[in-house]
Amino acid sequence: MFIYIQGSHISPLLLYVDDIILTSSSSQLLSTITSVLGSEFVIKDLGDLHYFLGISATRTYGGLFLSQQKYACEILD
Repeated sequence: MFIYIQGSHISPLLLYVDDIILTSSSSQLLSTITSVLGSEFVIKDLGDLHYFLGISATRTYGGLFLSQQKYACEILD
């Protein structure tokens, strides 16, 4: 996990092999980081996060709900 701070804005980046989760408190900062990464690497924006490394992500009014329920159910089966 990398955290980039620019002034009052923060942008965490979670990297695992060739998968990246990138978000930011500023849409402009997010766009800038995406452009810089895109100039160095071949990247593809898959849109909103739904699933990553066995963790499902659901956007709610209060934020992002993370769950490993699917993973836990597979172990129990």
